[in-house]
Amino acid sequence: MENVIVSGLTVTGTESPIFVRLAHRGRGWHYSTADATKPDSIDTVGSMRGIHINNVRVRDAGAYGCSITGLPGHPVEDVVLSNISIHHRGGIAAEQLPSLAKALQDEKTAEYPEATMWGPLPAKGFFVRHARQVRFDRVETVTAAADARPEYVEEDVE
Repeated sequence: MENVIVSGLTVTGTESPIFVRLAHRGRGWHYSTADATKPDSIDTVGSMRGIHINNVRVRDAGAYGCSITGLPGHPVEDVVLSNISIHHRGGIAAEQLPSLAKALQDEKTAEYPEATMWGPLPAKGFFVRHARQVRFDRVETVTAAADARPEYVEEDVE
């Protein structure tokens, strides 16, 4: 997927308002051949690049946070987020941070991509992993309750 533009949205009441995920869900498929019981395997991982999200207002979101995540060796590329305001519940305490990080050890490579797949993220704003050329411009995260998480957490980011 590439060259996606999302602009001018108001979002209310979602758990995790921005979720960009590249996974590897290649599954076998069949041709109409003599032996359709043997699926061909799909070995390649797709790509995700040129994602531009701007002019977005989020209100009353849950405390999960947002994520931009690819896979080891297959980064999400060229993501630009601008003029975004996120207001969410917050409330994650410092003692919860180690368990949040532990949940991310499983890359969940082949699972269906859902914004809540890792539970609350270690960043109250954006968790960015396996990504290249991600830019933030005028992005703010406001929490209703005190939240010990940093605004951004990055892993394997260029």
